[in-house]
Amino acid sequence: MRAAAFIAGFVAVIAGFCHNVQHAEARAGQAREEEVTFTNGDVTLAGTLTVPGSGGPFPAIVLLTGSGAQNRDEEIFGFKLFQVIADHLTQQGIAVLRYDDRGVGGSTGSLTRSTTEDFSRDARAALAFLRSRADIRGAHAGLLGHSEGGAVAALAAVEPAGGPAFVVMLAGPGVSGAHVTRQQVTDGARLVGATAGQVERIVAAHRNATALAIEGAPREQLTGAVRELMRAQLEGRPAAQVAAIGDLDAFIDARIEAQVANVMTPWWRFFLSFDPATALSKVICPTLAIFGGKDTQIPPALHRAPVEAALKGNPRVRIVEYPSANHLFQEAITGQVAEYQVLEKAFVPGLLDEVASWIREVTAGR
Repeated sequence: MRAAAFIAGFVAVIAGFCHNVQHAEARAGQAREEEVTFTNGDVTLAGTLTVPGSGGPFPAIVLLTGSGAQNRDEEIFGFKLFQVIADHLTQQGIAVLRYDDRGVGGSTGSLTRSTTEDFSRDARAALAFLRSRADIRGAHAGLLGHSEGGAVAALAAVEPAGGPAFVVMLAGPGVSGAHVTRQQVTDGARLVGATAGQVERIVAAHRNATALAIEGAPREQLTGAVRELMRAQLEGRPAAQVAAIGDLDAFIDARIEAQVANVMTPWWRFFLSFDPATALSKVICPTLAIFGGKDTQIPPALHRAPVEAALKGNPRVRIVEYPSANHLFQEAITGQVAEYQVLEKAFVPGLLDEVASWIREVTAGR
């Protein structure tokens, strides 16, 4: 999720819909793919709908990407997570809609000028599109969100009318973005060998910078706070790395304006302040939450308990943890982001079957 970029960044109304159908050869069995578009207000979302080849109407699911500019396959370091999910679920008799983020691929709009709440309205527009089709069982259309997409799904499910029939969260957050990024900068500092005093300074600087960003402080004040955070993080790195940078002031000066502009965007301010647990506590549809035990971006030690607590009033909840999985649900060694690109481009065994069987269970006989 974009939260990882936060570290690197500081350091270095139902919508209308339409669709244009282009049948394509399916990659799996007799399934078919259609290129589709639908709209949410003045934003057009372009995506791919994968439909099982025979029978129907089918239960369906919309896939919601994590943060950052993602295409419909949520391709990360060559791993096309959503294409793999779509192929598997379609083989199991479940139609799948995946679409490009705002401003990516065939979709219009702006990512940074939008918020997680805006993305939740896109998700509801996707559900409305699916429910307009004769080959989809409208009462059985749900949402699957990865990372920030989990929070998007929760927000979309707050109001049952027009919302999802069920929700699947893959590494969905349970605490606010300010808390997420504080944990990340803390872990990042410790990973590079920062002392306890240096970590304390970094955490204090992060707390100040995020508070100012949330309250919409003047640029000059926020710039000073970001500068202190950048310096604290740089000085917490090994001495050889600090020496290699040379003039720290010049290094910060070359980067600070871009970082300040970034954290002043609507997306960042909403992300830092929004607590997904507030939305999850209002979700009453069946919900499956899955965590990766080696996830260093959404570690279960921080997120699982808040998610469980928020969903305690929901009678149909299943929470699962795959001990060896990272944030992308690959078989991981350390779980660190740098490892993603060298691991096999595949999910941990059993994950996709679990998702498919749970969807079939909650949509059967309804």
